[in-house]
Amino acid sequence: MTDKRFEAVYKIDNLRLAWNRINTSTTNLFYKDYYRELFWYYEMTLDKNLDLLSERLKNNTYEFQIPIRFYKPKQSGLQRPFSLLSIEDQIVYQAMANVMVPELLKKRRKFELKTVFSNIFSDAPKTNIYLLQNWKYGYHSFKNNIKLNFDNGEIFTAHFDLAAFFDTIDHNTLTIPVMRKNNTQYGDLLLRALKTWSNTTDAKSKKILHGIPQGPVASIVFSELFLISIDEEMSFKDGYSYSRYVDDIVIQGKTKNAVLRAIISLEKLCKEKGLIPQSSKFDIFIAESADKAIGKRPSLTDDEKELMFGTPDIMKNEFEAAFNKDNFDGSKIRYILKAYKKSDVLFQSILEKFNDYYEYCDDFLKYLGNFADTKAKELLTFFEPILINDDIPYGFVKGEIWSLIKKISDYETIPFELTIFAKNKLKSKSKIDYDEQYGIYNFLSKQHSLEYYYNIGYENSSIFQELSIRFLNLDVLEGQYSYLAFDQFSKRSLVEFDIVFQNAKTYLNIINNKVPDDKIQFASIPNKAKYETIKYTLKKEYDIKSNLDWKNFFNKDYELATLLVYNAQLSKDINKTAWLNLTDSFNDLLIRTFIEWLKIKCPPDSQWPSTLNRNSELVDYGNILKQTSHFTSIYTQCADLLKLHERRSSDLLSHAKDKKSAKPNTFVSSREQGNLLKIYKTALQSIITEIEKIL
Repeated sequence: MTDKRFEAVYKIDNLRLAWNRINTSTTNLFYKDYYRELFWYYEMTLDKNLDLLSERLKNNTYEFQIPIRFYKPKQSGLQRPFSLLSIEDQIVYQAMANVMVPELLKKRRKFELKTVFSNIFSDAPKTNIYLLQNWKYGYHSFKNNIKLNFDNGEIFTAHFDLAAFFDTIDHNTLTIPVMRKNNTQYGDLLLRALKTWSNTTDAKSKKILHGIPQGPVASIVFSELFLISIDEEMSFKDGYSYSRYVDDIVIQGKTKNAVLRAIISLEKLCKEKGLIPQSSKFDIFIAESADKAIGKRPSLTDDEKELMFGTPDIMKNEFEAAFNKDNFDGSKIRYILKAYKKSDVLFQSILEKFNDYYEYCDDFLKYLGNFADTKAKELLTFFEPILINDDIPYGFVKGEIWSLIKKISDYETIPFELTIFAKNKLKSKSKIDYDEQYGIYNFLSKQHSLEYYYNIGYENSSIFQELSIRFLNLDVLEGQYSYLAFDQFSKRSLVEFDIVFQNAKTYLNIINNKVPDDKIQFASIPNKAKYETIKYTLKKEYDIKSNLDWKNFFNKDYELATLLVYNAQLSKDINKTAWLNLTDSFNDLLIRTFIEWLKIKCPPDSQWPSTLNRNSELVDYGNILKQTSHFTSIYTQCADLLKLHERRSSDLLSHAKDKKSAKPNTFVSSREQGNLLKIYKTALQSIITEIEKIL
């Protein structure tokens, strides 16, 4: 008999749905950030890639890859692992999860938003590329349910947490229920995948049979499926109320004994499945209020957010108070760091706290990266001795610092001693963690060092090499030692690696005008651009705060504008010159459209410059910005946009030589881009604010 589940996995429609769900997922953006450029390279030849992947699955020739594992510090001082899978392993994993979604929904229907509130599926979950609804929907329902139980007199409360939940999920316990009659091929495929992913390249033992990878959205489906039997046993019982959000379970009752009996039953059920309760956090208490019953909060109230938008002193006080041991508030810390992108007050406070709160290292370093242009020396002075003295016990933290140093190198000369130290670290790479090694490679990719090319070329892990492809740029591609790495890269037998690597080289050559772009089919640019909207990209890249309806603003040119913004973002770190040209093209479209709206909203027409000449041809964009008119006198920010346009006119992707002086043009340097970025962010925010006033 055929295994219908197994056949469903490798269907092209299912693989494409899996691909789209991976691309559109916002469940774990931290994890997704490692793959953004790699996803783009894989998508360049998507149809061909999925056809080939389907054939290998169908013929049982597909091989799962051993992942690499990074360890992010937690507040407790321990570490949270996350497994970096290959791109095609992620697709297959999601395809397997897609097959199980209907069965999971059928089992969850009687619990969802009644006793189980985590990972609520979106409408049409069998076909919708957005698999899950926003987490806030389920979490608010979770809080409301606890409040309702409290109001009904269930004041005795216990919070039941599971230790290392994803790491303790037993493979056999998870897969045996799905390996029913005629489903053995599907179960074997899933079991083979989980066994491969649980045994990393640096694991001392190769017999680990528990744990599912943290990071991929597919793990959410299987973790919820794993807990269904516990939900069935604990829900809708007399004497207590059961509310679950992922692995955070709240038991409420009118008596202590009722809650205790429920906890005893829950503990037995968990241990029978190999799960480990957090005994150190367990306590039955009388909740004085609904908020006390709810306990920890992953989000802030609107009133709390509004308070933090007061004066800088108020904001600083709130930030400092969030670190109070008796009332520690991680949500407030992260919110303030996101809301205040470049506050000198926070800059100093973060440096003071950095070595005491490693669990916030990625948030801290991302924030400090906003000062790479203005406080480069201060950042180097602070972090250089930390790295050289090896004062930090976490490889992940050191790796993140090396990535920040790379960003600083756009604005400040890096001390020779620090570069030598990084090279020597690679020579003893068996003694350093993958997460630190990854950061060092990121840093050295800009230093054009022999050690970078040699070591990256001879890395044992193809996944680690694949992740390093995102560091490629024109300088690396044409570096004098590039053959050392690329010769070894080309010897990789892994199909996916070759796809990504070759497409990366093709893309870099295309944006540098070395290969005509009609020589390759870009499979899904319009769809991809639809997910990465103008609003999202401008916020992510330039911290532009705007509620502008871009689709209404650009109208028929919306898709073109989206493609320009999206491709400018892709080119920003790969090719500075391509970034400038694409950004200038977007600005051209933006200003012309703005002028047309001014003619509609703010007549008479004679006040505003014409965007067309007498022959109905486009007036040169540079002339629009240069001319002294009512428009440029009101919107003085155009002078800053002109700086970008004039630099574009003197780069090699636009003209070989300067029109007036006949001097050879040059590519845009990293330092130039840094200066242009500072100018552009301010000008663009100001112009968008003016556009919002008239619409």
